[in-house]
Amino acid sequence: MPISAITVKSNKGLLNQLTTIVEITVPNTSTKSQYKAIWDTGASGTVITQLIVDNLGLIPTGMSIVHTANGQARQNTYIIDIALNDGILIKDVTVTCATAFSGGCNVLIGMDIISQGDFSITNFKGNTCMSFRKPSLHEIDFCANPNMKANSNPNRGNNMTPPKKKRK
Repeated sequence: MPISAITVKSNKGLLNQLTTIVEITVPNTSTKSQYKAIWDTGASGTVITQLIVDNLGLIPTGMSIVHTANGQARQNTYIIDIALNDGILIKDVTVTCATAFSGGCNVLIGMDIISQGDFSITNFKGNTCMSFRKPSLHEIDFCANPNMKANSNPNRGNNMTPPKKKRK
């Protein structure tokens, strides 16, 4: 599986929301559109808004009990394909529908997607950097390695020496 990643960086301080643009596609069709997504590690599943359901003509595939700040609710489920960028396509994602999210977002990326790769948030020098890659390549454990350098891979040693290029 090829490795692909997406990064969001702030050069103006800490971010209070992690947002990206994603492309939602109706599986097995060419019907697709781009939407603003918020990343939420507190959500178990990915959620879309009614706007997406209406825009893409999604048809419910079932029902699910969802847990919200207002309690439990029964919601329709839908199946979508979601592209986080040109390299990360996650097919056949079962999502539920909500009325709206903050910050003009229409997609909430939950742990069902985040747990498929490596996810990190750093706040070095007061600027937030969120990065996600798929597939997962190694563990990042700050307890075991509190001095771990950014962009290092404990499975290959320090990254000060670039890997040798293979000759063709």
